[in-house]
Amino acid sequence: MEGDPRRLDTVSTWNSAPPRVLFVDDEVTMSRATGRLLARMGFDVVMAETPLDAMSVAHDEPVHVVVADIHLPNFSGVELAHELRANGLDAPILFISGDPNALDAANRAGFARTTILPKPFTVAQLNAAIWETLADRPAA
Repeated sequence: MEGDPRRLDTVSTWNSAPPRVLFVDDEVTMSRATGRLLARMGFDVVMAETPLDAMSVAHDEPVHVVVADIHLPNFSGVELAHELRANGLDAPILFISGDPNALDAANRAGFARTTILPKPFTVAQLNAAIWETLADRPAA
């Protein structure tokens, strides 16, 4: 998924306020590095290392898109997505995973229309996947 390179600078379409990305991954080193990259791309980034942290953030702050690893401690990213939906968050969800079976797991769990970005991914792939996930959402 290489995406359209013209989409790399579309933050201005969000009324001068960048979309807020809730990034959920328990791999601390990868998570911090990715958070810094997302911030450099112009996103407003909120980090969470556990599903409970993510639910707390989503409850306390507006979130435009959730990027979540499928394999998280205590429960999966798919279970996190169900909990977020049950608690009223309607932001789109982009799953990331190094598991080649992740797409099947997400489909079985009712997330057939959700994008899954395989790990490892490039900065351009992540950027494109986030913007594609946000494409049908109005700017906040």
